[in-house]
Amino acid sequence: MDMHPALEAEIMNLATEIQQRKEKGDFESMEAVRGFVGEKIPGQDSALQAASPQKNDSSSILPKYASDLSLEDRLFIEKAVDNLWHDGDLAGAVRKAQARGLAYLDLLRDVLAGKVHDFLKQKGIL
Repeated sequence: MDMHPALEAEIMNLATEIQQRKEKGDFESMEAVRGFVGEKIPGQDSALQAASPQKNDSSSILPKYASDLSLEDRLFIEKAVDNLWHDGDLAGAVRKAQARGLAYLDLLRDVLAGKVHDFLKQKGIL
């Protein structure tokens, strides 16, 4: 069962509710928004406290050297892998990384050979 569309719908509903409450003046600060989201998503308080991803996050699919990259660069590769997971289009992921530069292609290769390799292999993508 693919939960991705359901999660996206939940996120959109939550974003709409937050926007409506901001317009009413219910939220005076980002801390109030974080608290509201924390109530809606139980068990995620620690994730919401971090304003940005931790560079030493061992749960990241990216290799350690990627922590020196900008957030935009890290998200580009993570999104490419996410799309690969859902679409199964390995050639498309490689083309996107290659179009952005050889460093991105190297990083994508390292990610695919690293933590996500077994998952992608089980799914039949690799």
